[in-house]
Amino acid sequence: MIILIDGDLIAWRTATSIPAGNNPYVLYERINYLLDSIFNALNTDSYLIYISDKTNTSYRSLINPTYKANRKDIVRPEALDVCFEYLTNYWRAISIPYYEADDALGWNQTENTIICTIDKDLDMVPGMHYNFITFKNYAVTELEGLQFFYKQMLIGDKSDNIFGVRGIGPVKAAGIIDTLDTEEE
Repeated sequence: MIILIDGDLIAWRTATSIPAGNNPYVLYERINYLLDSIFNALNTDSYLIYISDKTNTSYRSLINPTYKANRKDIVRPEALDVCFEYLTNYWRAISIPYYEADDALGWNQTENTIICTIDKDLDMVPGMHYNFITFKNYAVTELEGLQFFYKQMLIGDKSDNIFGVRGIGPVKAAGIIDTLDTEEE
């Protein structure tokens, strides 16, 4: 089994958990601890780590300039770049131009991989998943993935500044989508 790891979340969680000005080795130890705990929980050390492209604008922002515009005031942790450099240089994290880590996790999911993230958006991708914070290991079926995708289309995603259909929240979306058994329906 190959673990597909969301390196963005590893970097952000590490950079926000370690006070600014610390020795970078403290950051490295925290990253190593997180990754080792994932390897131990899933009983494998075969992995690919993906991070979002930092040099090019995401294709989503090129299509929709308001994508994640609501995050403009979020202060990036001081140590974030150090974490990304370490993931890239030591752990060989992969970045794909114009894409986010989520995209690569989804593209590379097979019956021989497990997506390792805490990002709910990946629950639209069928296959095995592992949440490295809740330690939850679970499977998403093809139907569950489709249902999640279409519910998100109706609800929207406030964290990414994506608007859904006015008047439709999680309960109403579930009432519409969860009774359907095929994508055509």
